[in-house]
Amino acid sequence: YSAAKMVLEGIASSIISYFLSKYIYKLDTKDIKMSIFSGKVALDNLAIKETALMEHQIPFRVEKGTIKKISASIPYTKLKSQPCEAVVDEIFVLGTLAGKVLMQADSNTNNFKNIPDEYSELDEALQNENVSKTDFTTGIIGSIIDNLRVIVSNIHIRLEYESGNRKIAIGIMIPLIKVCTIDGNNNEIDVNNSDSMIQKKLILSNLSIYVDTECNHLTDGIRNQSIDFQTEMKNLMQANHQFILHNFSFEVIYNHFKSGA
Repeated sequence: YSAAKMVLEGIASSIISYFLSKYIYKLDTKDIKMSIFSGKVALDNLAIKETALMEHQIPFRVEKGTIKKISASIPYTKLKSQPCEAVVDEIFVLGTLAGKVLMQADSNTNNFKNIPDEYSELDEALQNENVSKTDFTTGIIGSIIDNLRVIVSNIHIRLEYESGNRKIAIGIMIPLIKVCTIDGNNNEIDVNNSDSMIQKKLILSNLSIYVDTECNHLTDGIRNQSIDFQTEMKNLMQANHQFILHNFSFEVIYNHFKSGA
């Protein structure tokens, strides 16, 4: 399947580049494509776009947003024996109230124009190797989902606005989100060896939501560049707040029987 896998890597890089470029400034899609071909992706110190929240009709403009690191490991030649892993660390977002949410196409955003061509190349490669696309994609995607592990750590989203003479901040803090594969005893495993079932566990650890009704806004310090944004957002995760939900954790287990099992 070597030719088809190369084409699939191209499709993966196009899709990943498309979605990340909607939220991240100055994303080098060429670097992403080369990284995906090697099986490892590492992106550091990313800046989140001003319109990232508006993309989802949330009426807040991102004053400052950073992602410390995004990394992924995709063992193309060993999908059935090694896990695919995606790790995201330190997502910090500071937003301010926007009067209007204007959804405008970003001229710098990629689109899917190249993906149909790559799907055509995939069809051709599979025909040459006498393999159906259904069998190929089911096998590849099934192996990825079987052994996928996702870890997202240290999320802090803070929205600031004024009401009368009050400075108000609404915040969501999540130290850890994890998705992993488990066995029948709910123990985490690297590789799912079951032919009949996929078992996944979602762990959300210490979710907190606060509404601080009298606080100092970070926005002024960001605009006059008098504070270290990442340090302040990290310190605020350990500070006292007016919590409406504090250190709430839960786990969800998902069982799915494979087709034909």
